[in-house]
Amino acid sequence: MSILVLEVFLHEGRYHGAGEPWPSPARLFGALVAGAATGAVIAERAALEWLEQQAAPRLVVPTMTAGRGITLYVPDNDLDAVGNDPRRVSEIRSAKSQQPWLFDAAVPFAFVWRDVEVHDRLREGLRSLCARLFQFGRGIDQAWARERVLDDDDWSEWLRLHGGRLIDPGVGEGGAVLRAPMRGTLASLEQRFHAGRARFAAIDKKRQSFQQAPKARFASVVYGADRRHVLLDLRDQHGAFWPWPLARVVELVESVRATAEARLARPEAALALRGTDDGDRRATAAERVRITALPSIGMQHTDPSIRRVLVEVPAANPIALADWRWALQSAEPLPATHAHLVAADEAEMLAHYTAPSRLWRTVTPVALPEPTARRRIEPARQWEERKPASERDDEERRATAAVFDALRHAGEAGRVARVHVQREPFGKGERVEQFATPRFRKERLWHIEIEFMQPRSGVLVVGDGRFLGLGLFAPVRVDARSKSNAVFSIDGLASGADPRGVARAARRAVLACVGAAGDIPESISGHRFGGEKSLDSGRVSFVADVDEGRLYVCVDRRVSTADRQRLEEGLGALTQIAAGAAGLLRVRRVDVGDDDRIVRASRCWRSLTSYVVERHAKTTSAQDAVIDDVTRACARAELPRPVVTVRRVEGHAGRGVHAEVDLAFANVVQGPLLLGRDRFDGGGVFVAVDGSSS
Repeated sequence: MSILVLEVFLHEGRYHGAGEPWPSPARLFGALVAGAATGAVIAERAALEWLEQQAAPRLVVPTMTAGRGITLYVPDNDLDAVGNDPRRVSEIRSAKSQQPWLFDAAVPFAFVWRDVEVHDRLREGLRSLCARLFQFGRGIDQAWARERVLDDDDWSEWLRLHGGRLIDPGVGEGGAVLRAPMRGTLASLEQRFHAGRARFAAIDKKRQSFQQAPKARFASVVYGADRRHVLLDLRDQHGAFWPWPLARVVELVESVRATAEARLARPEAALALRGTDDGDRRATAAERVRITALPSIGMQHTDPSIRRVLVEVPAANPIALADWRWALQSAEPLPATHAHLVAADEAEMLAHYTAPSRLWRTVTPVALPEPTARRRIEPARQWEERKPASERDDEERRATAAVFDALRHAGEAGRVARVHVQREPFGKGERVEQFATPRFRKERLWHIEIEFMQPRSGVLVVGDGRFLGLGLFAPVRVDARSKSNAVFSIDGLASGADPRGVARAARRAVLACVGAAGDIPESISGHRFGGEKSLDSGRVSFVADVDEGRLYVCVDRRVSTADRQRLEEGLGALTQIAAGAAGLLRVRRVDVGDDDRIVRASRCWRSLTSYVVERHAKTTSAQDAVIDDVTRACARAELPRPVVTVRRVEGHAGRGVHAEVDLAFANVVQGPLLLGRDRFDGGGVFVAVDGSSS
């Protein structure tokens, strides 16, 4: 493993980048792409794709001072607003301010990746990219770059000679949110380039339409976070872990806080721990020390008791970090327990709470503001005071709205795609009622699932109880919306068979097997009791991969346990399928590996059977209609927004618009991927593209 350093030198010692305190990794990646591109052709693509797959780099910046700012008044490209009269151009001028950062031109900006494998071919590609770079940030900032591959000793010497500031990525308060490349950034830049070339389209001989090019995709990363971490273990006098009950998390945090406050016996300690002091001065959230109890998670059979405590100390706190460690590691056991706080032996388990992910779920419930609390029902009058569905829906909607405020108060800058609230835990854990205290009534507590637009990393704690152990989230590493699948091998299937016809025949065969034991559940038949079609939620889908000779039975996670049992009984009796022109097919259940193109996880997907548009949008072209419809279908399926490439589109009378499309997601998506109007009828099937799986 080596340390890769990309140095960027600006010829004039001036940097005009606006909107960020330090040059972001996104600016470096954009400068490299601009230098490598000749029209639509990009050189050293492999090196760029390697860069976008790496974690956010560390930054090393020279000492900078703010230069004198100037304001330029530039005419807008809107002469029509003044009747095409050039003499009135002063009326459409906009003020644009510029203020450069000044520094020593001999000292570079540097982007550092630790513990990476840089083989010779990759290094040649990076060296070529650096040689092609000609500007950095704005066009007036002429620059050049070079690459270095260092070991630990060389890196220490390089950093000493540079003399600048080292800025690490992470999550905390007081930092700056910068953009960084991620998987799919290069593809999104190419899409933006091609869309920009075709943004003007002719409507007729006199009119043109304008379509804004889509923005490039970058991840949001916090740099310069000002919180320092102290990780502690809860152990007994013999050195063994002392598990603390999960539902008593508030009591544990209060005990740790009281112990540290008593040992330090300083006003600034009380202010940092409790948020107020004897003079009623209140501390801001960025000034407070946050104590977070960490339940044990990571494995299916792990007991979710608390065995570790994470203490986050702001850099601006006047008490030295060593003093906090001394105060927290008490020689006496914590009040109401025989547990001692000792320095943690290892910190690897912290990754269970800091790993990058788009999907996050609570381990301890979030305390939302009092106005959003649910209506309390008197236990002795549960039947008389029961809530109608409309009231429960209103409570959940108010709680969902309050989650966005809680994220803002906690300093979370990431955009949110979806929020779900409930009282039951996600997986192993406790219902919210078990965490109730006199300060946090059970009606204020919610278990919450949050899906961000972009992956975020670091400890996530939100809500009114975030300084008392409540509102702790954990990342979901595996997509919890994935389907369970049964896979069959099909014998005697011709390669030219119609996959939709085979899937329909398989559905009929399974319906016959399930119906032999009684009524067929709606999730399997796809029809309600009166014959009308079922809603999309909670369905069983059938997919035929003719080329591979396989049949997939995909069960949505919302299908009930009873219906799953009925389906399993029917699948157990499935031995042959009468598939019409395809013949009598014999099937046998098989297991498939992680490389199966239908069920594996991947970023890039290609339609196996054509996508059928669900709704015809009023757009300028059929291709735009397909892109819009596919994007909406992914949103309904709770998938991230993809980059859609339409390879072919055609209309069929009475059957709608059919298209062959490619999808590129920013993160891996778990298969099977079924989209479009006929996704429950054997169509709309996508396969993972080779070389793009996680």
